[in-house]
Amino acid sequence: MGIFRRRTDRSEHGHSWFGLHRPFDPGYRLVTSGLISPFALFLIRLLLAVWSVAASLAHIIYSQSVVKEYPFKQYFVYFTRLTYIGLTAYFCAAAFHSGFFVLSLRQLKKHEVSRAPWFPLQKWGKFLQFLHLTLFSSIITYPFIVTIVYWAFLADSETWSTPFKSWSNISFHALNSVLVLVELIFGRVRLYLGYWITCIILLALYLGMAYLVHSTQGIWVYGFLDPHKKNAKVAAYIVGIPVAETVVFIVIWGLIHMRDWIFPRAKGIRVVSTA
Repeated sequence: MGIFRRRTDRSEHGHSWFGLHRPFDPGYRLVTSGLISPFALFLIRLLLAVWSVAASLAHIIYSQSVVKEYPFKQYFVYFTRLTYIGLTAYFCAAAFHSGFFVLSLRQLKKHEVSRAPWFPLQKWGKFLQFLHLTLFSSIITYPFIVTIVYWAFLADSETWSTPFKSWSNISFHALNSVLVLVELIFGRVRLYLGYWITCIILLALYLGMAYLVHSTQGIWVYGFLDPHKKNAKVAAYIVGIPVAETVVFIVIWGLIHMRDWIFPRAKGIRVVSTA
């Protein structure tokens, strides 16, 4: 186990709502695990990144060239697709930073240097750090909303009508949440309460985009948003989804704190803070 000393800035606890500490992530939570080594975490994140990229490309290519499910310009108007793109982006970014951290560890150990290792996001500006934590906050909660809403309200006889639709629905409406659970279990990233606001704002922006798509392309991304549909309960959905997001956010926040209580230390590395 490597033991490293890292100076903790006194202002670190001044940004606990958003996690924008100075220095940023002094405990290496973004690149370590309480269960496995940094290298094993890197491999898991890399595998999930490759899987999510491959699944997205396979779906785009097959849906556009074979079944021609809908015009390509409509691919990115669905919340499911956007959340999966976010999930893919997160695993790619997380794998990049984890890989860099592992290389930093190996380089330091090879030269027998006891100074602290690092990863790129620690040296990037607060805006990029904020965006990364915003991305994490969205991918750790949105996929569960996608899974719940789809299987509770949208799934029908067409869900299993063809092998492609079966694979697509399992991959993007079920396995999406499984990927998140893997990150939730093996990662150590904290969910800061301030990002609940950004998650709600992003949901509101998507709702506005959905109505913009209808006004420009004449389609409803999701039928339950159509106020003219028989027995339409648009208001209930508009209110219900942010409420569901709030509940999911609180549950995930609690699970993360429970995880960190059970596994308080990073596996394979020990950081000693100094004044």
